[in-house]
Amino acid sequence: PSAAETSLHDINNEDVIVGTTTVQFGDAEQSFVRYADGVLQFIEFPGASSTRLWGINDSGVLTGRYQDANQNSFAFYAVPIPEPSSALLTALGCIVATYSQRRSRNL
Repeated sequence: PSAAETSLHDINNEDVIVGTTTVQFGDAEQSFVRYADGVLQFIEFPGASSTRLWGINDSGVLTGRYQDANQNSFAFYAVPIPEPSSALLTALGCIVATYSQRRSRNL
């Protein structure tokens, strides 16, 4: 909403869309990922003056380009790193707690 311009560049089979938007004409572009549930995630390459996402595959790998402060352009791809689920973290915590209790009994 209220963007001066929005461009959609790619969509994968999971209905995830990548594109760019500008709030006001002349502002730097902001790239985004729009997930099937409507959630938007803005993506900026670290230290870049602008970032543009061009593609996304079904595994969520992003491709694009960014410009540095000297207006040099570089291509990039970004591989998503899944966050550990709470069930996995809970199980890991139980294993550590069990090991700690056994170790303290043996001392």
